[in-house]
Amino acid sequence: MKLSQNATWFTLKGFRWIVNRASHSFSVKLGEWIGLLVWLFSPSRVDRAEARCVKVLQVGVTTARSIVKESYRNLGRGLAEVLRLPTLGSGIMNYVEIHGEENLREALSKGKGVICLGAHFGNWEYSAAVLAVKGYPMNAIGADQRDPRITNLVVSLRS
Repeated sequence: MKLSQNATWFTLKGFRWIVNRASHSFSVKLGEWIGLLVWLFSPSRVDRAEARCVKVLQVGVTTARSIVKESYRNLGRGLAEVLRLPTLGSGIMNYVEIHGEENLREALSKGKGVICLGAHFGNWEYSAAVLAVKGYPMNAIGADQRDPRITNLVVSLRS
């Protein structure tokens, strides 16, 4: 295990401990600040992300920097939310608005399986958690992380 992986793991464990004892709003705000700190202390990753934004989105460097910075803040918020999933339980419904559930019910009523495709947009983990809370059978697909401890954490949070 690399030193950086251990540092990440123990930081993540500490962050998880805090957000599962704090209020939802505080946890999300703390996550936003953590995302900003990661942005500040990851200049090479930030530079690569900005270069991709300039190339793919065809925006200027200033706009790309703003997009990447907000993305890091959003990822921090999302991390706090995901780490709080066990604490939220059915309370997750207070943070999610569902549109088109009748389409899912109709498709399932035909006695066949349904494939729901999602994107890494907003907090994508909440969509699966909401379906599970509402009693829909569900399987998720995900990639292993570099650190197997993080892979195991993600799997346990999704269970």
